[in-house]
This record gives sequence, structure tokens and C-alpha cells, in this order.
Amino acid sequence: MDLAFTEDQSALRDTLRTFFEKESSTAAVRAAEPLGFDAALWRKVVDLGLAAIAVPEHLGGGGAGFVELAIAAECLGQPLAPVPLIEAAVANDLIASALRNRWRVYLHKLSNIE
Repeated sequence: MDLAFTEDQSALRDTLRTFFEKESSTAAVRAAEPLGFDAALWRKVVDLGLAAIAVPEHLGGGGAGFVELAIAAECLGQPLAPVPLIEAAVANDLIASALRNRWRVYLHKLSNIE
């Protein structure tokens, strides 16, 4: 069994590492401590499509899987990025599975959260 990342997964990992190193500096994490959440960073994470990365494409998501979500989790965990990615991604996948056709409306509402 080959457990190595695919080229796409390796590229995702490299891209997200660079993104989170830049966007989640020590100063940014400390500034978010009172709430434990950085709304500006969360907006960027949502704009990248990470909140719906594991939702099937035909339901409006990223079409990736849980391996890609795990890669994102590793990349945001290293700098302690103050965003609820895992919670949102799992909730989005569950909601997408339950709602099917109504998922696109929910995804649009999620992307407009301030």
C-alpha cells in the first residue's frame, strides 16, 4: 500500500504551509488570543475554499477528501492559526450530505459571515 501524497496533495501542502506561515504569524495569533479567533484570516480561509474542501464538487464544495482536509489541518496547526477550519469543514460535509440540493444556499450564507 502506497501512503505517499499525490502530486496535487503535495502541492496543496506546500501552498497552505506558505499561506499559513504568512497569514498566521506569532503576532497575529497573539492578537487573536482574547477571542481565539481571527475574522480576517477566517475570511481568507473561506475564500480559499478550505471550509468546504471535503464537500463533493457537485454540491458546491471543493471536491477533495479528508486526506486534503488533514493536510490543511496540519498546515494550520503548525502556526496555531486561530480559525475553526476543522469544525466548519466537518459541519459543512455533514450538512451537504443531509441537504443535498439546498447546500449551495448554505455555502453562500457561510461565505458571507463576517
